[in-house]
Amino acid sequence: MPKNLGVLTMTLLLAAGCADSRDERFRQLAQQSLREQAEQNRRLADQSQQIAEASQRLVAGDAEARKDLLDAQEQLTSELHSERAGLDRQRANLERERQNIAALPPSTTPTPLKAYRGRPVAPGFVFALLTPRTYHAHKVVPILGPTR
Repeated sequence: MPKNLGVLTMTLLLAAGCADSRDERFRQLAQQSLREQAEQNRRLADQSQQIAEASQRLVAGDAEARKDLLDAQEQLTSELHSERAGLDRQRANLERERQNIAALPPSTTPTPLKAYRGRPVAPGFVFALLTPRTYHAHKVVPILGPTR
């Protein structure tokens, strides 16, 4: 830019010093050069204004995106805390139930054998429990025959 300014100044000084009609063409050339320089300056100012506006839009968009990201993070954190609180409540309930069962006298503690004592058991069920099984092609198959 300073180089163009020096050439422009030199052209203006030469044009101002030329009073002769032979140098009319040189004066016109200097004026045209001044007009072109003014037009270039105007376009440069317009571009600078557009860049400034685009930068402002970019900064505003970035700020909004960051706000949205923080809102989403806050919501996820809140959901995580409420889920943890629910799990903590469930764990406390299980612990309370375990302590209640542990506090029962041994004669009233439920066990799997006591639960089935005195109830009739089908012979087929006992046979199915006692029948050895083998693994075949990723399936459990009774040794005595195929299953349905």
